[in-house]
Amino acid sequence: MRVAAQIAKIVQRFNAAVHIRKVGRPQANAGSILEIMSLGATAGEHLSVSADGPEKDDAVKAVTELFEQGGGI
Repeated sequence: MRVAAQIAKIVQRFNAAVHIRKVGRPQANAGSILEIMSLGATAGEHLSVSADGPEKDDAVKAVTELFEQGGGI
């Protein structure tokens, strides 16, 4: 749950609706720990991040940076 909490905490800083998608699963609201966990993603899996809203680019960048730094799933 730690990683899901990190993601949710990050996206809540932005004025944007952020979603994470794993192939074969419905998209998850990145602000919801439970929805992120429902993806069942493990290290090394391909995930896509998308967002809508005024700060969408910054929100996607922040989540992507978390993944790239090894703090993500």
